[in-house]
Amino acid sequence: MVALIAKLYRLKRVYTPELHDVWLVWVDVILKGMQTWMTTQRPRPSSKLAQAIKYKVDRWKGLTLFRNEPAIWLDNNGTERALRQPIQGRKNHYGSRSEAGMQAAAVMYSLIETCERLDIDARTYLKEAIVRAIARPGNVYTPAMFLADQDS
Repeated sequence: MVALIAKLYRLKRVYTPELHDVWLVWVDVILKGMQTWMTTQRPRPSSKLAQAIKYKVDRWKGLTLFRNEPAIWLDNNGTERALRQPIQGRKNHYGSRSEAGMQAAAVMYSLIETCERLDIDARTYLKEAIVRAIARPGNVYTPAMFLADQDS
């Protein structure tokens, strides 16, 4: 099963819209292999393997949505990595002396993560945001606004 999953990841990396039909044929071969593997296994009913197979069978439709919609990732690792940073930052600020300091840190984590997701250099954005905040106190300059200014 691990080898079949690895093949799916390799296929996903080389996907191009021009080769979609060929890609579908290969994905179908791998998915069929996964189904065959799951149906031929005879694990003890209470084993971890039996639980994993049941999980996969019960969620097969959702787990294979990527087949017809190439924009869907095979996993959610990117999302989990993105969520890990603010949580780690929060743990780092347990010793902060004020609630205002923790809130400021939370805002900074959010801004930096947003910059990363929008492929913006966070330092450049923050410099511009600070200059604008000094010039016009009370106004907010978001990373999306920065991106729009860069595009125009």
